[in-house]
Amino acid sequence: MWHFDFDLRLGFDDLTLLENPRRGLLTPEKTLQAVFIDMDGTLVETESAWWETEIAVMRSYGYEWTQKDQELALGGPMHRVIDYMSEKTGVPGPEIDTKLITSMQKRLSEQPPRIQPGWDLLIPELIENKIKLALVSASPRLLVDTVVQGLNLDFFDLTIAAEDPVKTKPYPDPFWMAADQLNVPRTNCLVIEDSNTGVTSATRAKMPTLAVPAEIPIVTDEKVVIVESITQVKYQDLVRIYNDYYQGY
Repeated sequence: MWHFDFDLRLGFDDLTLLENPRRGLLTPEKTLQAVFIDMDGTLVETESAWWETEIAVMRSYGYEWTQKDQELALGGPMHRVIDYMSEKTGVPGPEIDTKLITSMQKRLSEQPPRIQPGWDLLIPELIENKIKLALVSASPRLLVDTVVQGLNLDFFDLTIAAEDPVKTKPYPDPFWMAADQLNVPRTNCLVIEDSNTGVTSATRAKMPTLAVPAEIPIVTDEKVVIVESITQVKYQDLVRIYNDYYQGY
């Protein structure tokens, strides 16, 4: 199931680059073989659902969830958000966690989120070029599976949820796990993220990173390419980002 609001293609020349003077060496063995895509905000528009669900859950405990609270929650990881909610309400974390995830699962089942613009063109290109695809999320397995099944996202070769690695984002473990399970060298992967938490995870994993910021600007000293929308990106642009990461600019 795919739902797109628009199909706007912009030039790759509009990309903004944050550069660190680190340099690499591109060799025949270093070719783009896998792309790891974040779920919430990057692939699907779930931020509004999270916002409304968090407001409802926190209001049930007598706390008014504000825009500032939401900004702190963007990108997770989930345990940090739950700890924050527990601190604000005095309610035990496990109780909040269960109520929040159950509420989100119900919401996503009844109202599947829309795919962000541009993926309907980029994903077929990646598949055509035999790029392996992994959905790498800091959301719980229950929510990842709900989104994947509800939208029929069966083109993913692998999905990684918060419970799968020893440590989730912002640690590098989720992306290392994805590469290892796909049997792809970690140096042959590229990450697409939308939050500072996700970008931190990707750059710690030492993988070329494309950021599509949601509401919060990306702040990093690492070499990260930033675009406003996936509608600006084609397969060859990802190859260019990957090659530039190892060749240097």
